[in-house]
Amino acid sequence: MAKDIEPENYIKNPVEGFGKKIFEKLGWYEGRGVGKNSQGEIPIHFNAVPRSERKGLGATDEMESEQKRKFEIGTKVKIIEGKHKGIRGVVADIVDMFVFIELPRTVNQIRVKTSKVVKYEENENSEANDRSTRQKKLRWVMPGLRVRVRSQKVCDGSLYNSKVIINDVLDKYSFTALLRNQRIITNLTEKDIETVIPSLNEPIMILKGTNRGEVANLIERDRKRNKVKVQLINESPELIEYTQDDVCEFVKLT
Repeated sequence: MAKDIEPENYIKNPVEGFGKKIFEKLGWYEGRGVGKNSQGEIPIHFNAVPRSERKGLGATDEMESEQKRKFEIGTKVKIIEGKHKGIRGVVADIVDMFVFIELPRTVNQIRVKTSKVVKYEENENSEANDRSTRQKKLRWVMPGLRVRVRSQKVCDGSLYNSKVIINDVLDKYSFTALLRNQRIITNLTEKDIETVIPSLNEPIMILKGTNRGEVANLIERDRKRNKVKVQLINESPELIEYTQDDVCEFVKLT
């Protein structure tokens, strides 16, 4: 705010009056027509529609009310789009076009657009789908990888979005992971987790290709291109490029 302008000036001159002030400085007065060849007195109608905070063009209170009627506090919902797709929880709050979803047995909440959420019934869960998921073979999991839990089924959802370290591979389908408190969780699958990219110059493990299982340092990361450049430890200074999904943070197990 300029030093010579007091807050009261903004109250006296509301936003919808700014355009009118400009016309008046150009010689226009109430009732006069506008334009080079103006004829007669054609009144100008200022029909600005003020909207409440965080509402864009076209947004109406009716739209917000409709979204709020769609869900209520305590409604069981499931996320159907975005990075949290498949996660289930309970509506804790509704603000504008967003819902805050509380995860079971945790204090964590996820903020999601209402358009990406649907009501969920307990009987939608399918044991057959669970069994087929559990039978998928491991493709990239190796001991020492730091990964993020993305399944709400692990420990009843209490570990959702938490980082764990892969401790041991049990068989072709499952593995164990180590928590910060040294507690071990078992029978995890690749469907339960996702890779983690560390800070630059931190160690990573290569998950695919001829260098699979090799440890390297992360030198560059380009999120827009989904690319990283790494340098193998104790090797030539040559940089090797991979996609972000082809590498994962590595922690040396003791």
